[in-house]
Amino acid sequence: MTSSRLTLILAATASNGIGKSNHLPWRLPKEMSYFSRVTSFVPPNNTSDEPEVKMNAVVMGRKSWEAIPDKYRPLAGRVNVVVSRNEEYTITKKDCKAVPTLLYTTSLAGAISSLTSTSPTPLAAFAHHPDHATTPHLNRVFIIGGGQLYDAALDLRTPSHGSFADRILVTRIYEPDYECDVFFPDFLKVDHAGTGVTPWRRASHEELEGWVGIGVPRGIVEEKDAKYEFQMWTSGSGLSTSPGIRSSGNWELWMLHEFPDPTSSLCICTLRPAGVVLVPALPSSCSLTRVFFLAADH
Repeated sequence: MTSSRLTLILAATASNGIGKSNHLPWRLPKEMSYFSRVTSFVPPNNTSDEPEVKMNAVVMGRKSWEAIPDKYRPLAGRVNVVVSRNEEYTITKKDCKAVPTLLYTTSLAGAISSLTSTSPTPLAAFAHHPDHATTPHLNRVFIIGGGQLYDAALDLRTPSHGSFADRILVTRIYEPDYECDVFFPDFLKVDHAGTGVTPWRRASHEELEGWVGIGVPRGIVEEKDAKYEFQMWTSGSGLSTSPGIRSSGNWELWMLHEFPDPTSSLCICTLRPAGVVLVPALPSSCSLTRVFFLAADH
């Protein structure tokens, strides 16, 4: 498993609908089980020098927090992080139960900065909790909703102006077309970085399973009256700018193909007019020796 800066996870209709009246318009137990397993899974500790306790964090807005049924709130086995702009909003100890729960009355950027701080770690307060013999260490950070928080996450930038969110796990619900009043942004069309390039690449099913660390059904899943598919899209870690490669004309990445053999030195990029040339990020075991650029008609 590889690390990730920030992962967005959601279920969305074909028109990117994600909610209705502050609730999910569907009830799909298998899909919800996938969400729970992915956001909870932490690889086993195989070395003595690693922290004894690792946990993933699920970051949500106030409305998403309040929409979780009482018996499931906070979400077990994960650090629950609630972001609210209401400075008077509080979370009681009763709300927290036996699960590490943090509240930030600030921006998402401020919450992520505090959450990932190592000096001091915000999880230090849970070091002597009955369920945690030592201070939990953060493994992965998931944004789980709602709509405004997803927007804010996609707008977060790294110092190099890339997207701080580098992974989107989408359960794409093809049928039926549930009625929604909250929508996820069309990340394939929206250029949050202002570069003119949409950097998102759909990962293969093998990449999806490799990253989440659990078995994932392949292709269309049918549950009740719904048909959906588990997808992963990557940015940043999935694509990298190669400063040593420049096009002779004015080009932009159109479509990216990674060579089937991950140890191969061959990479193929398909390009069209406009922008900058990007090539796939390669495994450390691979040395890049040949790059082919296939220009589309223009």
